[in-house]
Amino acid sequence: MAGDAVFIMDQNDSTTVLSSVAPSVGLGGGLMFRLARFSPGRKDTGARWGLFLDLQGRYLIGGAAKYLTPGNLNLDGDRLICDVQRSRTDMFCFSLGFSLRRSP
Repeated sequence: MAGDAVFIMDQNDSTTVLSSVAPSVGLGGGLMFRLARFSPGRKDTGARWGLFLDLQGRYLIGGAAKYLTPGNLNLDGDRLICDVQRSRTDMFCFSLGFSLRRSP
């Protein structure tokens, strides 16, 4: 659909103009801080538990993504013109969480 016109294309005449997959590779790291240590019962016997704060970061280097935005399909006579936009898919992910871990 472009403007007020609807185009019906045969499968044989259509081509894919957009990619929905972009490769990525990344690197990350994190830190774990012990907030508390406790054990059920006596301290000499049994397992000890620890409450930790987890901080993690990851940077992903991505490829280029192609997409259409509103207004990128135009008509030039009987020709349909697609103005494909491109952008990088790099991203930085950060996570914060708590974990409970048992140690002997």
